[in-house]
Amino acid sequence: VAPSGRKVNIGDQRTRVANMFTKRSSVTPMLACLLLVGAGKVDATESDNLVAPGAPAAGLVVPSTGNTSQALAATARSEEGEGPATIKVLSWNVHWTNTDTQGLAKIIKENSPDIVGLNEFTGSLSGMAAALSDATGRDFVLQPGRGIWQGYGSDIFFDQGKWKALEGGVQTISCPGTSGGERAANWVVLQDVASGNVIITGGTHLTYCAGGCDATHECELGVLYDNLSRMKSKYPGAAVIWMGDLNRGPATTIVQNLMHGRIGSRSTFAVDDVVQVRGNTFYRAGTLPVDFIFGEAGKFERISGGLTGQGVPGQHLSGADHFPVSASLRYEAPARRLTASSGNRRQPVPSTSLRQPEAKNFV
Repeated sequence: VAPSGRKVNIGDQRTRVANMFTKRSSVTPMLACLLLVGAGKVDATESDNLVAPGAPAAGLVVPSTGNTSQALAATARSEEGEGPATIKVLSWNVHWTNTDTQGLAKIIKENSPDIVGLNEFTGSLSGMAAALSDATGRDFVLQPGRGIWQGYGSDIFFDQGKWKALEGGVQTISCPGTSGGERAANWVVLQDVASGNVIITGGTHLTYCAGGCDATHECELGVLYDNLSRMKSKYPGAAVIWMGDLNRGPATTIVQNLMHGRIGSRSTFAVDDVVQVRGNTFYRAGTLPVDFIFGEAGKFERISGGLTGQGVPGQHLSGADHFPVSASLRYEAPARRLTASSGNRRQPVPSTSLRQPEAKNFV
């Protein structure tokens, strides 16, 4: 039974994927054998060496014990371009009054992410995870350590069929100049269940300041980076992907400094803008992109990214006053650094985050 309560015929699912594999290459039929065994279509005890049609003559030894379901599922995703080497991330400011979990999940589903970061979500966290699971047919859960409300950050939901959470948390951000409610820094350490690769993800939602407020934003970002850096020290080799609504355009000093590994006078790890948005992420046409996904420089190959193409300028999208952004990444060193996305030094128009309420507890 799936987390949503729907019954799933695992045997039929494995058979379907096995049949798909046999059509794709001369290698994957061997994996099809494992699926057929799990589906009950082949008895693994009939032969010590079960050979898939078209497989090398030496055959494929099928283990007589052990549960291979998780590895097979990850392999299936890899065949469809969603495997252990690929990370699909979506970030979306959904507006603080928006509690339409099913409507949000319907939009998110179309992008097939395995990590989702939501800004300003004040609805039921368990309800949001359930809605994502039901809409996608996957097993989404909330990051560990979220607990009670800490402020406006980036709440992380992830597919635990692909990722295992090692730890996570949230810290309230309250700096000189912080307004529109307290902010928060979210973080979570995730391990790919198939490859063993470890990433550190999370994010925040910076204060809106008319004309900019570099000192406030540097202070707010400092809290996020304190936690990201602490996790990097604890998990050597883990690469960072973080996201959120920065209320700043891509050509501003704040964003450019992040890409060069600086927060004010502080030196830190450099990041790449992996969404490379062309256009407005706030719903009003003609504004700058203010929603980002950053990947640690030199750690990820960008496959694609940008606005998801959902939403109409001038209109809210399923109750949200921003449009979602997403990125597909491969966990490997890129051939070259990404350049900054387009934009100029104009500041974005005020967003509805100015009218955010004080902190509340929603679980």
